[in-house]
Amino acid sequence: MLAHLLLIPLAFNAPTSSQLMKLRGGVSAEQAQQALGYITIAQATVGHAFTKESMDMYEFKSAVEAPTLAFAKFNYALQIAHAVNLLMPEYGITALAVAIFASAGEFSGVLQGPRSPAVAWAGMLLALQHFKAPAWILPSMLIASGLHGSFAVDQALKMYKIGVPLTAQSKTMAKFVNAGFVALGTFLLAPVLGYSSAQAFGAYALVYTAFILKMVTLDGGADLFNSVGAYAWAAIFGGAGVASLMA
Repeated sequence: MLAHLLLIPLAFNAPTSSQLMKLRGGVSAEQAQQALGYITIAQATVGHAFTKESMDMYEFKSAVEAPTLAFAKFNYALQIAHAVNLLMPEYGITALAVAIFASAGEFSGVLQGPRSPAVAWAGMLLALQHFKAPAWILPSMLIASGLHGSFAVDQALKMYKIGVPLTAQSKTMAKFVNAGFVALGTFLLAPVLGYSSAQAFGAYALVYTAFILKMVTLDGGADLFNSVGAYAWAAIFGGAGVASLMA
């Protein structure tokens, strides 16, 4: 249901085959952004619908735990919202609010936490958009929240009243969920600071690349799963970011 809600506007904005073939002779920043957007929404839609099967493809070295799957499903929902921001930014904040609200069940069910934080986040995002708050506020909040959850995960989990004990595996996934907020906040804040759309996308992609590498190295991901897939995603995001900045 979540994927259906978020994919409706994209169905009317999909590139034609001729547009996709324009990669010949160099890639523009816009093409790099569109390519990454469609790659992201394709894999995230499948991942959200078939979370366990998608996570099994990363070859975890132990059974994938229920809290890890809950965070992964939330992460896939957020990635769909990321893709909407990249492809149809006018719907981006609404998509993010829908993704967070639709994931409230994961918090109250598997993670045994209250629904209220997710509901509050979704409502706040829509309110900031509706009442035309200063443009820097929303992305700054996303960045601050994401950095907190990525670098002080135990404190963040306690703040959100997660009721189940988490292992290194599930905490690593929780940190990576928060990385997405930092990357998206960077994408939204860059134009406010006077940077071009190409620079905003390049910064987004490179920030995400850095957090993927952080997950594999500093957060111990290489000890939990086969890191080849993560490095492949880092190469995709990093390549798109560099292509955008050099276009």
